[in-house]
Amino acid sequence: MATKIDWCDTVWNPVWGCSYGCPFCYARKFAKRFAGQVARWNGLSKEETERLREFKPVWLPKNYERPLRGKVIFVNSMSDLADWELPWVERVLERIKEEEGKVFLILTKRPKESLKLLKGKELPLNLWLGVSATNSKELEERVRELVKAETPNLFVSFEPFLAPWRAPGGEEVKRLKWVIFGAQTNPLKLPKLKDLLGATEFFESLSIPVWHKDNLKGLGIELKRERPF
Repeated sequence: MATKIDWCDTVWNPVWGCSYGCPFCYARKFAKRFAGQVARWNGLSKEETERLREFKPVWLPKNYERPLRGKVIFVNSMSDLADWELPWVERVLERIKEEEGKVFLILTKRPKESLKLLKGKELPLNLWLGVSATNSKELEERVRELVKAETPNLFVSFEPFLAPWRAPGGEEVKRLKWVIFGAQTNPLKLPKLKDLLGATEFFESLSIPVWHKDNLKGLGIELKRERPF
């Protein structure tokens, strides 16, 4: 489907629902609003529809099967990989392997749990695994687990990027190949300029490409638009 997420071309959500409970979660509000429509399109049962309204993980067969347009596909803007069932993971990996020439990005806030689902799986070369983080502490904790993934394609999405910023410790961060920064939305909450500039300079010093989302325009800076693929 078309997307307002500017760092990808298309979002693909074969699963809706997440148990993490972020206080600034846009997906939960979106699911509550469009659950009925999505349930009808996917032929869900009454029980599955109710799960969808409650933002509990549900497999959406029509969403899975739909054509994927564009090159850069964000797989799970409406879920966290950590909540997926193993058969869902296997089907999505199979589809990614079939879609040669496209880049697929999967995010999680719980890399330890997510990697358990991927253990022993042959990960496609066109799959990128990332962690969502809001600050340096979360980055350090989550990337420490992420680097255990059996793939070289690792990234982090700071959405929203919150203060304060400090350079993260550890060698694991050097394994990242892409960094995305965004502001909090609904309501819009911009990060402090000095924090964003400091973080951007840190990753650039490691030769890691940086992407600034459109919602950072209010800071009055020239947005970075760098991709590693």
